[in-house]
Amino acid sequence: MRTGAARIAGMTLAAALALTVTGCKDDPEPPPDFADGPRATPGASASEAAAREEILRAYTAYRAAVTAAYNAGNHLHPDLDKHLADPLLAQTRSDLYNLGRQGLVYKGAIKTNPKVTQVKLSEATPTAIIEDCFDLSDYKLIVKSSGAPAPNPPSLTRFAVNITATRFTGRNWLISNSEMAKERSC
Repeated sequence: MRTGAARIAGMTLAAALALTVTGCKDDPEPPPDFADGPRATPGASASEAAAREEILRAYTAYRAAVTAAYNAGNHLHPDLDKHLADPLLAQTRSDLYNLGRQGLVYKGAIKTNPKVTQVKLSEATPTAIIEDCFDLSDYKLIVKSSGAPAPNPPSLTRFAVNITATRFTGRNWLISNSEMAKERSC
C-alpha cells in the first residue's frame, strides 16, 4: 500500500503529465521565452505545415481544458471529452477523481512552448508527436477546503514530456498520450 506522500507525489506526476508546459531542447540554444507560445517546425510541406498548426491549436485547447479541470477538481469537466482521447482521458479522469477524494486541487498554470516533432498523416489514424517541457513552478497542489499547500508536495518541478496527438475519423486532433521523456532534459 502506498503512503499518503507517495500517493500525492504519484498524482502530481500524473497531473503534470496530463498537462503541458515549456520548450525543452538538447542543443545549446537558450530555452525559448514561455510567452512566445506554440511553434511549428519550419521546412514541412504545405499540408504538413497546416496539420502542425492544427495540432498546436488542439494542444493549446487541451492544456486549457485540463488546467480548468484540475483547478476545479472536476473529473467530469465537460471540456475533457472535447480535447482528450483514451488512454489519457481515462488516466486524467481517474487522477482527478482520486485528488477529489483526498480534497486536493491544483491552482495556477503550467508554462508551455511545445513543438510538433513528428507528423504521420498517411496512416489510417494520423498521429503526431509533440515535445514539451513541463515547468510546474507556478502550479501548486493545495487542500481545496483551506487553500493551504498540500502536505509533502513533490519536488519535481521541471521535466521533458512526449505527447501523442491522434486524429480519429470525423474528429479534430485529440491528445491521447503523455509520458515523461527520460531521453531528454529541460
